[in-house]
This record gives sequence, structure tokens and C-alpha cells, in this order.
Amino acid sequence: SHWLNGVSVFAPNSVIEQIFNKSKASDASFVAKAKVMADERVAPPDFQLLYDPSEYGPSYEQVHTIRADKLHEKGIFGSGVRIGVFDTGFDSTHPAIKHIWERGHVLATHNFAVGDFINSSFGQVPTCYRGTVKYVNSLDFDLSQNYLAVVYSVATDAALSGGLRNRWAIWMTTGQISGNSVHWLDTLLLVPPDSFAIKPSVVLQDSLVLLAYQAKSFNREFEIYFAKFTISGTQLISPQAISNSYGNSINPLLFARNDSIFILWFEDYDGLTMRISDDGGHSFDLYTIVFPKYGEFGGLSGTWTDEGIRIAISIDDSIWVGDPMTGNFEFVAIGNLPDLKSRQIHPLVLAYVRNDSIFTKFWDGSTWTSERFWTKSMRYIGPQFNSYGDFDGVAFVDTLGRLAKLTEGAGAELVDSEFVDLIVLKKGQMVWRRRGNTDVYPENYIPHTMGPKYHGTKVLSVIAGFYSRELIGVAPAAEFLLARTERTVTTGGVSFENQIEEDFWIEALEWAVNRGARVISSSLGYSDWYRKDQLDGRTAPISRAASTALERNALVVTAMGNVRHETFPDPEVGDTTLVAPADADGIIAVGGYALLPDSNILIPKGSYGPAADGRIKPEVIAPWWTYAAADTIYGSDTLFPTLFLTFGGTSFGTALTAGAVALVMEAHPEWSAEQVREAILNTAKPVEIPGWEGAAVPNNVIGHGLLDAYAAAQPLEFESKEEYDYLLDPYPNPFVRGLHTELKFPYVASKQSFAKLLIFNISGELVREIDLGKIYVGRDVILWDGRDNSGNLVPPGLYFATLKTGFSVSTVKFAVK
Repeated sequence: SHWLNGVSVFAPNSVIEQIFNKSKASDASFVAKAKVMADERVAPPDFQLLYDPSEYGPSYEQVHTIRADKLHEKGIFGSGVRIGVFDTGFDSTHPAIKHIWERGHVLATHNFAVGDFINSSFGQVPTCYRGTVKYVNSLDFDLSQNYLAVVYSVATDAALSGGLRNRWAIWMTTGQISGNSVHWLDTLLLVPPDSFAIKPSVVLQDSLVLLAYQAKSFNREFEIYFAKFTISGTQLISPQAISNSYGNSINPLLFARNDSIFILWFEDYDGLTMRISDDGGHSFDLYTIVFPKYGEFGGLSGTWTDEGIRIAISIDDSIWVGDPMTGNFEFVAIGNLPDLKSRQIHPLVLAYVRNDSIFTKFWDGSTWTSERFWTKSMRYIGPQFNSYGDFDGVAFVDTLGRLAKLTEGAGAELVDSEFVDLIVLKKGQMVWRRRGNTDVYPENYIPHTMGPKYHGTKVLSVIAGFYSRELIGVAPAAEFLLARTERTVTTGGVSFENQIEEDFWIEALEWAVNRGARVISSSLGYSDWYRKDQLDGRTAPISRAASTALERNALVVTAMGNVRHETFPDPEVGDTTLVAPADADGIIAVGGYALLPDSNILIPKGSYGPAADGRIKPEVIAPWWTYAAADTIYGSDTLFPTLFLTFGGTSFGTALTAGAVALVMEAHPEWSAEQVREAILNTAKPVEIPGWEGAAVPNNVIGHGLLDAYAAAQPLEFESKEEYDYLLDPYPNPFVRGLHTELKFPYVASKQSFAKLLIFNISGELVREIDLGKIYVGRDVILWDGRDNSGNLVPPGLYFATLKTGFSVSTVKFAVK
């Protein structure tokens, strides 16, 4: 304006200050906050704007309480850190979180709760309950000259609604074989859903179907049953229990030739047990203990040979192979999940897993050959060896959860995408389970319904939301692996809660960590089927899995739960109202931090420790009340919808903490997950508990205290160098060719400028120049693939990397091997 001799600009206060300091302006001041149209406000975020508290809007209080805003000021927003978030689903259209998808920071998604499918070498198997969400517990199949029978234990979501309700039926899908294809015939119910019927083992004798399975009624032990059907489903022998009535009888394995039927299973007290029928299953002889129990059962497999049945059993990571008729067994290998097959080339071949690798051994008729390594695989999913034809090969699940075949002399061939397990391979054909799909949008989502279906969207917005002057998440620049592990309602709209959701969570944990997640944010919890004394970190499968994440350099952050309290329990004693997996060891369980309005007085919110074994819980507390994403068209006004509301719960404190962990990991990429956890706990701020002033810390109400992200990230190396642009130590160092695919050069920029990275060898020759274009204030990482300007891998040796900006030059050294 010539009249006013001034200029009006829309910019953060920090930029206004720069204009004032670096120009001839006589005055610069804040006048008003502009009102911007919604479509302009959801443009890809510029994190450099976050120097003004007004940019955070109502979310400033929650970010400031944990001092994450102090790290934002240093340019730390979670860049390069992968966070796995497990919840009810995520609305990618919400303006606060859509930027994560638009910027390509959603690296992968998977819906573990949407249902299961059965695939085969002949294509997808048509199964029962079509059009309904269903889950497959276990399966088996067999082929005769003319027919194929796929038998599976299955339950609908309605059959599982209600916690401990487990109504699993056994169904069979049949097909007629014609060359290399199958004409699917019928889908038949064999065992009705009035019990917990699982683990079918099937033998097909032309048009006869022989079935063994385990089943139990509510509050009873598992027993082994045998039944016989025609291929059309006619029952020839009704299901009869053939196991002992005491202790669990599990994992049946069925063999049959002519009228001779052999059924083996594992007994709680006796070990590996067998019964034999010589009249086609109408009667069975007395029990035979084949292999006495002396440890934990880890898998059973077997095959027919010219000399009769041979089986492999895994006990306490030791695999034994032998003859169940004589009881003669030989220790063969250290491993688990064995698959024993007979061959034409070798009488026997044994495939098995040890840690995360697949091995085989061959029996040449007199001795077992040396162990052979095949490939890395998904841990705890056993391989299947191809025993058909004249070639060697294994079917396995790779480290990304995909089904693959590996043949000697050839590379791995992908058969199906994630998430695959329950592989069965017979006579060159395979059947397997595929769980879920990649759609993580909230289930059965109906706008205007503010129910639990939208929970995941709220949580993700607290971690990574970016909606200027309204909601800013703690780590908006992080990368995400999003999993739907929670069902809230059945297909018919009935509330759903079942132990199978723990399975979904565990599968998601392995999936996310295998894809590089360093942080897991889980605002879910389970307690309906556990007593207080079972919340010890070792009983609930979900807690046992969470406890193993730290050794894989991933940190699980989870919610304590939201049990209502009128007063605080004794902090030293607590009341163990937490939920699983908050009872796990080596994680961060987050409790609630809420103050009496207009005061600094803590009020009781959420659940409290200790774990059942006496460990202090929670680890830290974080804000209970949080400003987060609401339903995208919540309320009656669709022209100006309410996009945000304030919500309460330890779910949101968990999201804040997970975001804070990501900030600390960006600030210190060299720290392990365990070091980050220690930093979070050791820097938390004690808070006085009304009625229990002076209570020792840590305790079972506040844990170590209120989360302080800024303190946990100390020391920040670049705080003493704020006027310079410089490189930090590169990693991995040394860079090993053939092992590492990229070398990371973290750097800190104090000013915006154009920059480049130059890499020199020990002789001072320039081997690579990387033009970075414009870099911005804060911290970021430069990636180098180990190649020179011609695209060739550089030779081993000592190298120097130089960052040249418009203001400074910084050099670090590193090695290539």
C-alpha cells in the first residue's frame, strides 16, 4: 500500500521477523489471523510453518504438554521413522490425515479383520457362508484319482461375537479333477457349529472321505473325533470320540490304506498317542503311547513309505523321526514345524524351520544327509516340501508374508500375496489360507455414526494430523503401516469382541516389524477373558508377542485402558485394572493425565497397575483429553461440517506417546528401541497424586511420570550449532556392498538454501555428486545407493562426504566394504 507505506503478508511470525531483520522495514507486527477456505488448508503440509503456536490451533495444548512443539522448532517431525498403527480402520478422506496418503507416507495397509479366503493351485476355493465375513481356523485337503476334497474349520463373525464364544464348524468343498483343472462340485457341512471343532486331518479314498479332528464344548477339554463320509456328504460313520477324556488331545494326524486307519495326536499328559482301526473306522484298538511327553509339542508330520508309516515330531526345538508302530525314534535336527515326505529319489526328506530359516535333510536309506539351508522365511510358519515328481523344492511364506515356491537351481516364484499361512502341499498341489485384504477403511462405515468404527481415524490424526490452525499431530512427517485388527460389529450389526482379534494384532505386529516399523501404536486392549492374576505379560498371547518386539528393535506403545475411578488407588499397591497387552514387558504402557479445570491438580482417569507379577504399570502418563478428527460430516450442517472434537481416553495419550517416540528416534537414529524406551522413562516428569503426596516414583498410578518428548530427545547435537548447516554421522558405517542397499547421511540445516552432497574417495577424486535442490530449516536425511556417477558400485575403501549449502560446508568420513 502506497498510502500506508507498508505491505500485508500471510506468513508465520518467524517469517515476519526475518522480513523485519533482513529488510529496510521500519516496523512489522501481527494484525489478524486469515480465514482460509478448507480446500486451501489441506494442501500438502509445509512443516516449516510450525514456529507459531497459532498454527496448532486447539491441538496446541496436547502437543505443548508433552513438549513436542520444542522438537518441531528444531525441525524434528518424525521424518524417516516408520510407525505401525493397529486399530478399527482409517478414513483416508479426512482433511487432517489425507496428506499422509497424498505424500506417499502410507507405505502399506492390511485389513486382518475382514475375513479369510482359501486359495489353491486350482484357484480360489468356493467356501461356505458366501457373502458373510468368516474366518478359517485350520484346513487340510487330499486328492484321489478323480476327486479333490478341501476340509476346513470355519466360523462366521456372528458365531464368534461375544468374547469366549467359539462356535467353529467343519465344512468340505469338493471338486472333480480333470487334467490340471478342477470342476467344483459341492460345499458341505460335516460338523455343525455347536462346538469348537478345529484341526481337520483328511484322507480321500477315491469317493470316500475319512476325517479326524479335535473338538470341545464350552469349559471342556479338546478330544479327538473320527468320522467318515462319501464325497457327496453322506455320513457313513458319525463323529465318535477316540481320545482320553482327561487332558487336552490336539493336532490329529490321519493315515489310511484300505480298511487300516491310523490316527495320531498329542495328549496333555501322555505325549504322542495313537489308535488303530482295522475295520474302516467302525472300531479302534487300545491307546498306544508312541512318544512320551517330556517337553513342549512343536509340530507333527508324517508319510507313508515302503516300510510303513514314518513320522516327524518336534519337542522343545528337537526334531525326532521314527516308526510309530515300534516306537523307535532318532534325533535328526534342531528346529520346529517339521514336514516329512517320502520321495522317489530319497526315501525320506525332512523340511523344518529354525529361527527364521528353512532347512532340509534327506534320508538316503541308511543315514541322514547334512543340513541344507534353503531360504529365509516368515518365522513360525512351517515349510512344505514338494514330494511329487522328480525335483526338489519347498513352498514357504517369505519374510513379507507372501507364499512362494523355491526349486533347486531356480529362483523363488511368488504364488500369492500377503497375508498367507496354513500351507498344505500334497502330490504337487497346494491349498492355503489368505487372511484379509488391503482395504483399511472403517467397516460398514455410515456417516453421522460417531461409534468405535472411527476410532482409528481419531488416533491417527493425533499422531500425524496436519490441518493448519486447527490440528497438528506430534509426528506429521512419519511414515505409516496401517492395519485394521479390530472388528467392532458383525456383518449383521451386532457388537463383536473375540479372542481372534488377538490373532489379528499379533499378525499385524509381525507384518509391520518385518516392513521396518520402529514404533507400534496400539490403542486397543483386551480383558474380558482374563482374570487379574493372568495379566502378567506371559499369559495373553497379545502380551507375549508385544514383549518380543523390543528384541527386534521395535517399541510397542499401548493404552492402559479406561476403567472409571472416583479416587486414586494406593500408588504403591495399585489395583491391576489394566488391559492386555499393557501388561507386557519391554513396552510403553500409557496411562491418563488429566487436571481439574483451571488448576494443576491431577484427577483419576484410566486404568492402573501393577501387572499381576508386580511390575509397575503404566510406564508413563500422557494427556487424556485430546483434540482429534471427528466424523468428516458429523453434525447436521454438511456445508460447514464439524471436522474436529475433543475426546478422552488413554487411546489418545498412546497416540501422543507413539508420535513422541518417533520424534526421539528421528533425533537419534543411532539409538536402539530399548535406548529410546529408557530415555522416555528416565525423563518423564513426576506429578503429585492428590491424597498420596510424596509417593515414590515410579508407581502404579503415574508410572515414571508425565511424558516429556523434548527431554527424552536430549542431547540434541545440533543445538550448539544453530547457525550452521552440517552433516551428522552416517549410517550404516561401514556400508557393506551386497548387504546394505543405501547409506543415510542425516543433516541439520539452519537456513533455507540450495545444496548438494559430494562424495570423494581417499585420493580426493569426486565419485558422486547429488543435487539436493532446495533444502529447508530443520533435520533431514540424504540417501546414497553406494554408486558413482556412472551407476557402478564404488570399490571398498575410505570415503568422505561433503554437504555444501549456501552458507557452510560440512564433511564426514565413512567406509565401504
